[in-house]
Amino acid sequence: MNDLRKTLLWLATLCVLAIAVWGFQMDETTAARPFAPHNRAFRAEHRVVLFGHEFALPLRGMVLGWTVVALGTLLLWPLATAQRSRRMFGKWSRPAPGIDGRKEEA
Repeated sequence: MNDLRKTLLWLATLCVLAIAVWGFQMDETTAARPFAPHNRAFRAEHRVVLFGHEFALPLRGMVLGWTVVALGTLLLWPLATAQRSRRMFGKWSRPAPGIDGRKEEA
């Protein structure tokens, strides 16, 4: 796997985690004021039980966001070729240990 594809996977992973954090933040925000009318309506419509705990997660929005990230990654994957990776990042070759390729003695 080239460096451009690794970067694409890292960005997709960060986006997926950001969407999950957004969903759980909505739960925390609505739990802080559970008797506000809009929070009560949100919590009633978005009840989810995970690992024995009840959360109010906007699963529809989260799944939609994760789908957009997955489709974007799938669409950009064929464009992340080795040639483009070399053009963008250059050739990353690890130098051999020591100056002339031999192991240094301590």
